[in-house]
Amino acid sequence: MSERGSHFLPREDQDAAAILQEQMKKDGVNILFETQPIKVEQEGTTENGFPNIKVTFKKKDGTIDHQFCEVLLLGTGRVPNVETLNCEAAKVKFDTSRGIHVNDHL
Repeated sequence: MSERGSHFLPREDQDAAAILQEQMKKDGVNILFETQPIKVEQEGTTENGFPNIKVTFKKKDGTIDHQFCEVLLLGTGRVPNVETLNCEAAKVKFDTSRGIHVNDHL
């Protein structure tokens, strides 16, 4: 797993993110921090029939490296979809770039 930043789930509660990161590590997920994927290609299949996926990435220092995996999950970001909710009628504060405004109590 490639993460551009230096922290896992930087917008979330750090204690919760640490628990999730530790569990993912136990489940075999390798998180590479301060990296940016630049190329994904399949190189055959693994012994169990999964695709052998080669992910090439650039490290923070500019060097290029790669790792192989069987499964690839892409997280491409989130965009709020609040335009059709009629938030104005309910007097709910929102904006189209961040979505509905919440506080610690929602």
